Amino acid sequence: MLVTLSYSRSDESAADARGVALLEATGLSTNGLSSFFLRLAEHSDMGTLMPDLLSTHPRPTDRAAATPGHDGRRALTAPQWQAVKAMCR
Repeated sequence: MLVTLSYSRSDESAADARGVALLEATGLSTNGLSSFFLRLAEHSDMGTLMPDLLSTHPRPTDRAAATPGHDGRRALTAPQWQAVKAMCR
């Protein structure tokens, strides 16, 4: 079981890198990824309740550090983003 957990963390890290590459390839900004992972870290018990050895995902702070920011265009305009936020209320 421990071997598969380690493999899952590697998969998650590879998926993060692939996500960055896809965003960059389409000209979209990747700046939100790092802040997303930092926000996730604020609301996560990871590291306090579960040691790395048993975790299926990398720590959110490690994911933030490994996610480079890249300026690009935004996926949504400001009015489109406001519309999405309104739908989610």
